[in-house]
Amino acid sequence: MPYLLRSLIAVLAASAALCHAENLQITPQQRQQGLSTAMQVDAQGTLNFELQGQHWQVQGWPADLPRQLGAQQVQSLFAQHPAGPVQALRLSEPRQSKPWLEVVKSGRTGRQIAQGWTLHAISQQGIQIMDAQQKLHALSAGQSLKLKGSGCQKLHLLAVDIPAESAGTATEQEPRADWYLRTAPQC
Repeated sequence: MPYLLRSLIAVLAASAALCHAENLQITPQQRQQGLSTAMQVDAQGTLNFELQGQHWQVQGWPADLPRQLGAQQVQSLFAQHPAGPVQALRLSEPRQSKPWLEVVKSGRTGRQIAQGWTLHAISQQGIQIMDAQQKLHALSAGQSLKLKGSGCQKLHLLAVDIPAESAGTATEQEPRADWYLRTAPQC
C-alpha cells in the first residue's frame, strides 16, 4: 500500500476516533452519589436521570448498553487535571455494593480499569492494557475484551483522544481514552 494512502487512512481513523471521543459527555461535572429512581435513554442517545434533585445527562450513551434502567445507585467521580478533567460514572443495583457498569470519560494512562488490569498506553490505534501477569492486550476503538481473572467483566473501548501538537502553547497535553466496563452477574 503506498505511503500516501496509508497516511490518509491513519488520519481518517484518528479523526473518527477524535470525533467519537467528543460524543461522550457527562454533565454536570461534579462528584455526587445517591439513588436515581429511573434512567432512560432518549431518541438522541442521551441517558437522562435525576440525582439529588439535579438533572444529569450522559450524551453519547453507548448503543449496546440498556436503554431503560430502573432504580440505580449512582456514583459520579470527577477530578480536575492540568490536561483536562477525568470523569467516571458507576451504576449499581440499589442493594448491591459493586457496580455493574462504569463509564469513563477521558481516562489517563496508569489508571486501574479493574482488579489486576491497568491502562498502560494510549495511541491513535487504541489502547494497551496490562493484566496482573504484565501481559499487554491491545484494543481499538469499538472493540471489546473479556477481562480474564477478574470475574465476568467486559471492557469496551469507545474512543481515544490524541491532542494535536500546538506550537507556542504551554498547556499540558496527554492522550485520553473513553471506555466502559460492564460486569455480568454470571459468566
